[in-house]
Amino acid sequence: SLVALRVAAQHAVGRPLETESFAAEDADDCQLLCEADDRCEAAEFDDVASRCRLTVRGGGEGVEAQAGRAAAGSNSPRRVLLASYASGERFERTQQLLHESMELAEIQEHWRWNATTFEHGEHGKWYRRYNSSNFRRGGAWKPYIIWQAFRRVRWGDWLVYHDASQYIQQGFSSSIQPLLAWLEQHAEDNPCQCLAAVRLRQTLQHEWEQRCVPAYGPVPRDFDRAFETFCGVMYRIGACTPASGTEC
Repeated sequence: SLVALRVAAQHAVGRPLETESFAAEDADDCQLLCEADDRCEAAEFDDVASRCRLTVRGGGEGVEAQAGRAAAGSNSPRRVLLASYASGERFERTQQLLHESMELAEIQEHWRWNATTFEHGEHGKWYRRYNSSNFRRGGAWKPYIIWQAFRRVRWGDWLVYHDASQYIQQGFSSSIQPLLAWLEQHAEDNPCQCLAAVRLRQTLQHEWEQRCVPAYGPVPRDFDRAFETFCGVMYRIGACTPASGTEC
């Protein structure tokens, strides 16, 4: 999935932050927001307004100072931070293709996350503390990465989160600036100035497995059994027979 989001910061560039307020369900949710933010000093939950007030350290150091990012020159008026996650050779190959095509996409910075990011330091502490919520697909780690990236961009910047897909192993093929310009022009229709997009190659087998295998969660998904059931159905309706060969 690709998510493009316009930053709506509540502070001027360079000014230290003192407090920020967010919607939260309860005190535990408020505390989770604080623990997921390496600049948060304290959290206070208002149960009447269902708001979480965070006391945070001053930021404004800019994306150039963040470790793990690489710059690509661009004359674009819009600064863009790309955040991606990859764990495993196939995913890391796609992540590298995204990185190599940054200049073509007119993206200035790339913050690359991988499994080792969650092994040490503050990110590792958070990941282990909420291990039950950090299952492989659909876990809390993805919004955590996006949240961390939001904390490091400035007013007017764009944040793009892009999965390092094992299905679509490609980099960017064109500039994303026209898309961002379109989002800015249609801000009245889309006040959050955001876009969520998914592109996957679909097959009958893929659709069957998505519907007939339990949703993403801490329990491993039994795709082998789902595939056997899929093949059995195809055989019974005559779409797959012993004479069909290996392509069936």
